[in-house]
Amino acid sequence: MRGKLIAGVVVLAVVALLVLLSCSEPENEPELVGVPLLGPEQIRDPEIAPKYGIRGYLDILPAEPQQSLSVSRGGEANLTILLHFVSYTPELTEIEVSIDPEHTSPSITQSYSVLDAGGKVTGEGAVQVNDIVSYSPSGTVMIKAGETLPVTMTVRLPENIPEAATLSSIPLGAVGIRADIPTLSELGKLEVMVRG
Repeated sequence: MRGKLIAGVVVLAVVALLVLLSCSEPENEPELVGVPLLGPEQIRDPEIAPKYGIRGYLDILPAEPQQSLSVSRGGEANLTILLHFVSYTPELTEIEVSIDPEHTSPSITQSYSVLDAGGKVTGEGAVQVNDIVSYSPSGTVMIKAGETLPVTMTVRLPENIPEAATLSSIPLGAVGIRADIPTLSELGKLEVMVRG
């Protein structure tokens, strides 16, 4: 009888403690704040971006506005791009930029189909975009705040793309250009048009 009384008192004490704990609010618990996904417009906005810890950004733009770059099979074409560094804090005076498409992961693959004269698919293939793009300068470069660095992008297409390939264009981005700050690129709108 005495054991049942003690067990009852223990259960009652545990229930009372749980009720008290559930009613009290923690004193030092940090308030959770959601961080929005910022788009290029917000990252480029000096009023918005610093509020979310963005110290600056690297802008990658074509030097001349163009929608396509025409390249022959087995040939190459050059395009001047501009790397422009914007800093939002006086402490960030320069950044290190890696320009290396060959050793960048993930590798970007563009597939194509091979058609016969009647339009029937007779084969398929793929081009590794990382393998057909190179830059000058390449490697690691330093860019100071407010500075714009012109870079020559070279696109070389392999000769083994079949004549009957339906690869009419390759969407091209800033393959292999990285920095420790957000990198914004307008090159994704550029397409490589394959000739002959």
